[in-house]
Amino acid sequence: MGKKSRNRNKKKAVTGDGGQNISNSIFNNSNYDYNSRTAEVALKFNSIFNSTLVTAALASHNRILPPPNGHPIKLRPKHSDAFLVHLNGFVPDQYLDMIFARGSNGPFSTKSSLREYLLKLVSDSKFHSITVPLVFGLAMGPPHIHKEVLLYDILQEPASLLYWACRWKHLRLVGYWPAESELIDMILKAGGIEKINNPLKNGMNPLFIAVNYADLKGVDILLDAGIKVDHRNANGETALKNAVEHPQPPIVARLLEYLPATEKIKQGDDRQTGAASEPNLVELIIHQLQLVSMVPTWVVLGPPSSENIIGTIHLLQNKGCHFSDFSKVGLGMLQFLFKKDYILNSPALFLDVGRALVGEKLPEHLQPTIERSEWVFDGSIEETICLICRDPLRKEVTLYCGHTFCVDCIIDCANNSSNCPLCHSMLCPDLSFHPGRTMTFSLSNILGLLHGMERFSVSKLTDEQIRMEAKFQGIDTRSVPTAKLRSMLEEDERSRCTTQTITDKINNRRLEIEFIADLSAQINMIRGNTMHFAPESGRVCIEVYIQGVPVFAYVSNRNLYTVVSKAFADQFHLKQNDMLQSKTLRSTSTGRRVKNSTYTCLEPFVVNVQGINVTLRNAIVQDPCLVPMCGIHLGMDFFASAAYCPMDVKIKPEGGKDIFVRVEKQDCWLLNGSSQETLRFYSRDGRSAHLPLLHFSPFEDDIFLGIGPGMDTKYDACFWCCRLFPEGMMVCANCDNAGRKITYCDARCQKAAWRVHRRRIETMPPFAEGDSIDIRLDVSHLSLAKESDRCFPCLDR
Repeated sequence: MGKKSRNRNKKKAVTGDGGQNISNSIFNNSNYDYNSRTAEVALKFNSIFNSTLVTAALASHNRILPPPNGHPIKLRPKHSDAFLVHLNGFVPDQYLDMIFARGSNGPFSTKSSLREYLLKLVSDSKFHSITVPLVFGLAMGPPHIHKEVLLYDILQEPASLLYWACRWKHLRLVGYWPAESELIDMILKAGGIEKINNPLKNGMNPLFIAVNYADLKGVDILLDAGIKVDHRNANGETALKNAVEHPQPPIVARLLEYLPATEKIKQGDDRQTGAASEPNLVELIIHQLQLVSMVPTWVVLGPPSSENIIGTIHLLQNKGCHFSDFSKVGLGMLQFLFKKDYILNSPALFLDVGRALVGEKLPEHLQPTIERSEWVFDGSIEETICLICRDPLRKEVTLYCGHTFCVDCIIDCANNSSNCPLCHSMLCPDLSFHPGRTMTFSLSNILGLLHGMERFSVSKLTDEQIRMEAKFQGIDTRSVPTAKLRSMLEEDERSRCTTQTITDKINNRRLEIEFIADLSAQINMIRGNTMHFAPESGRVCIEVYIQGVPVFAYVSNRNLYTVVSKAFADQFHLKQNDMLQSKTLRSTSTGRRVKNSTYTCLEPFVVNVQGINVTLRNAIVQDPCLVPMCGIHLGMDFFASAAYCPMDVKIKPEGGKDIFVRVEKQDCWLLNGSSQETLRFYSRDGRSAHLPLLHFSPFEDDIFLGIGPGMDTKYDACFWCCRLFPEGMMVCANCDNAGRKITYCDARCQKAAWRVHRRRIETMPPFAEGDSIDIRLDVSHLSLAKESDRCFPCLDR
């Protein structure tokens, strides 16, 4: 027989057209078309236990997955009349009487309905090794209900009838199996509860099986029966590990009533360090996305929905399970799937997961929790006395920061200081207005920040924060006074925050060049005489919460505004100020105007960082967004709201070794020795947050997302909230008629400022000829590239 003929016959045998028949196998009842490799695998693993793994391997080879609903009940086998009489012998009347007497009849109220159910159960001869002793055990009770059986003659340990009942979804893949979770309850009531916690050799009790096959009703039955939830298998894992293999939020929520969400899963040894990697449950979900065709339960049940995957991730995050350093592996692979021409089994699934991670598509069950809230100026802090004069409030006014004072007191205070006397927030120009003077708005004013941009802001930390930061930097704090630690950190920062150079290789030449760590960049770039280094592992993001929903927020130390995509704003119902729209904003990478996008100011909203609420008052929305999955990019308004917010980031110079740099607002400097990638947020009220820096960038390498003002752009300032924007501000008609230009964001700002503004008008002398209010934008210290700057990627990258 020739080679072609042999191959043709082999193929016929596999597809069922030839003489070879693969009996008692998953492949007889499958709708898949398999190749010759399938036959070899199927003949080698002709068992129900191994059939799942075989199907997984075949799915990986053929890039197929079953439908989302898994495998339905197959057709009931057709039998001769003689064989039906034989089956009736398995379910005699005395068995039915005994089952009813034991109360193990489950949902069946009559003997006829129970008989029909049991006859269906025993009608498939492939399952007689399970179903025949099962019917006998339901009638006779212990010890018969505890019988352990094998399905086919395979080299596997016997499993109890309760275990097989928990695998009903798997059995349905193999043949005709009409039973579901009700059989678990019937077995337990027949006496199976006595050995409910008996484990298999691999350490799994029945709860692991029910969880693994996403049987919520079965899980509830076992939990109500008192099964040991904190039982661990031979690998030291609880059933939570099985729960995230095929995520079902209701099942995970039930288990979290008894188990902590912070369980670590021991994996193989890391190739680089040799240490055992231990991802947490959230990271395990992301990591296994790249192995979708090799997860057995995905093959049996079909792939889980994106709603279930994201819902489970959010549930675990809200219970304290967060992304950590190990996340780099899974997130790196996930972003690779987005960026490369990779054939995916479920492309829509991956897209939904990626969009949900950055907050651009939230599961439907979260939508009712997202509130449409409006920002109010006067509801955050209530005062009964003026903290300046210490008398009851007279003609009180609530500032944009939330503190309330007498009108005259705060105006007098503003003559000597431009900051709130309580929280040092910048006061609005209406309070600190002097006719005829030039008002210069620096970066702090542009963003409407709560505080100025102190360069050496470590001096603003509390004693506890000083000790935390010193300990993080490796300083032995046990016997060192806090004052000395503060002095050490301040001096170290002063010595480092100077112009530094770094060796880089360009066109086979080694150059000493000035450098900036640009967290919004994906590749290293030369801009003028400065090298902008990108993080080695891609763009940086951190895990934050918005309205209780965890999302990845990108971090950009070059953005003057926080920028969100239109999809992100829609998902969280962020309200836009449609009056403040502009197309004149520029890219921080080129200095050129961003084309084909409109930027609209957003009303203030809150970002929560490990329990610290940060109010973003200068966010803008980009519409349309130029890149997919842009989400939210935290800008300088986020960093400056902290007393101190340093980040340690790993970069890789061309031709050089890996190094770490510390980034604090606009400054960055080299770090000696190894470090870890973190962001430390120290709030001005003494609280602290330490977050790992994550890397997830499903964009093209040449896309830069930094947005800032142009040096030649005219800006108007809101005289109440201090927001600066190129166009769209309201003009005070009274002042405009008097030759003075006073502008506000909207009617709410004008209403909030009116009492102070009217008081100023009443006390101000009339403008003399030549007097003016000159609002000048100071951007000389910003590293915005001019159009004439040479800007290109490093050639050696």
